[in-house]
Amino acid sequence: MSITKKCNLNCRECYYKGRENLELVKRIVKDIAASKVKAVAKGGGEPMLCPNITDFINFLAESGKIVSITTNGICKPIDGVSKYE
Repeated sequence: MSITKKCNLNCRECYYKGRENLELVKRIVKDIAASKVKAVAKGGGEPMLCPNITDFINFLAESGKIVSITTNGICKPIDGVSKYE
């Protein structure tokens, strides 16, 4: 699942540019939460640049989903995300 294509780096080999449609992402998150999917992996872009990342993580985690996020580690940690480490 890709929640943002925005990134704070400019790696030449990366093909993620721009930003996902936030309303579409919200619908996808709700669909995943209601599904039998057990785990969600976030790929592409820098997730910590998404203004709603904490809401998405909390919603999926509270729905019993396992959430995996890969970050480049450049951004300052976001309050509320570290409780899931």
